[in-house]
Amino acid sequence: MKAKLAMRGRWVVLLFFAATLLNGATGLYAAEVKEPSVTPPDRGKTKQAEASAGMPLYVPPLRGAPGGRFGGGTRGLDTKPITVQVLVPDHVGWTSQTQPVLYWFISGETALPVEFTITQTGQPKPLAVKRFAGPVKPGVHPVPLSELGLSLGVNARYEWFVVVKNEAGKKNKAAFSGAIMECVEPPAGLREKLAKAGKPRAAHVYAEAGLWYDALAAVSEEIASRPNDAELRKKRAALLDQVGLKEVAEFELKAAESAR
Repeated sequence: MKAKLAMRGRWVVLLFFAATLLNGATGLYAAEVKEPSVTPPDRGKTKQAEASAGMPLYVPPLRGAPGGRFGGGTRGLDTKPITVQVLVPDHVGWTSQTQPVLYWFISGETALPVEFTITQTGQPKPLAVKRFAGPVKPGVHPVPLSELGLSLGVNARYEWFVVVKNEAGKKNKAAFSGAIMECVEPPAGLREKLAKAGKPRAAHVYAEAGLWYDALAAVSEEIASRPNDAELRKKRAALLDQVGLKEVAEFELKAAESAR
């Protein structure tokens, strides 16, 4: 009973925080938090196929709690629908980095204000806020915590949000997406495995260790240095598809086709 009450209380805090973000200066928005998504029964077959094709295979941590991703979806912004999505699994994702790079996606260009916020679980005051200069282009965007001067505490959990706010006076809802992540100690032998694998397979090592944020960052950093490498785009698409982010995965596969 105590565990259920604690979980219920936690969701109330998250709902309150999301609503606070969306209210902004106008006080006209309301948060819509999705229920944790359910892993499709055929996801295992998809992962096996991707592993056999040489793609990174993400193995979720055994103690990863459900409900690590919420919000998202499409809103009518700038007179056209735009999807905003943080690139995380549908459970609490792990990082072994105290200054990880977080990634989010927007499906279309917008000139509206886009804001990133991060807090530590149980602490209402944001640790950092970043506003993206518009217009924001469609695609995957990074948020390096090192650029914000923020370091995470090990064995601590954090909530982070990306919000596209409407112009003052507009009554239609803002688009937002958020996630819970945990900073953990690196697993035993991780450094040796990374040294043996080399940079091209770092994402594979991180993914197999259950370190979602590190795996995504490893392949994304390679894409940043070689944006026209179709195989790298396919690797990122494979990771995203494994955690149910199909729209973003399709966007990456189209980018891979264009890069050929």
